[in-house]
Amino acid sequence: MTRRYLALSLPSLPVDRLRRQNPHWAGQPVAVWATIGNRRSLTATDAPGLYPGQALADAQAIRPDAVFAEADPEADAALLERLALWALRFTPLAAVDGQDGLLLDTTGVEHLFGGEQALLVTVLESFRTGGYRAQGAIAGTPGCAAALARSAPRPLVLPAGDEPAALIPLPLAALRLPPDIIQGLARLGLQRIGDLLRQPRGPLARRFGR
Repeated sequence: MTRRYLALSLPSLPVDRLRRQNPHWAGQPVAVWATIGNRRSLTATDAPGLYPGQALADAQAIRPDAVFAEADPEADAALLERLALWALRFTPLAAVDGQDGLLLDTTGVEHLFGGEQALLVTVLESFRTGGYRAQGAIAGTPGCAAALARSAPRPLVLPAGDEPAALIPLPLAALRLPPDIIQGLARLGLQRIGDLLRQPRGPLARRFGR
């Protein structure tokens, strides 16, 4: 049986968690910040005009109407674990994937929902009904499903065997690589997964230790 995986990306998880805990914030934009090195920067936001990585002071000047809250990675991780358990209603196998994702092994369960497209829609709508903004994709490998969930412009069910072609145009940020590795590859002019696939593996492995 061909394995199939449904990946969910929850890039707004810290904001969604805080909104659920603070319903009186309804109607106000929210931004989450953390101290990274010696700099306070945004890590997540739903405020137009603000973005992750932006300096907190700049963000406060641009959007004085926003609610600014300090990040709580432990609370986010605990919530993600609970969401993985909750996702077992869709499949017998679900796990946390990184800091903002879930991975569901959906092999053989799609017929219970009327097909893979219907399964994906059902999962996404269930999360959104619960107050969590999610992006999702189904593919034949966990890595491809996760990359598409992070980067595809819309929910996507990828036919089996199409994984290599689907990965080529995606940005390197879609891969589960540390930020310093992505930055190092970008300095070499490698911006997309296709750029990386065309490179000899040996020199890159020696340079980045992978």
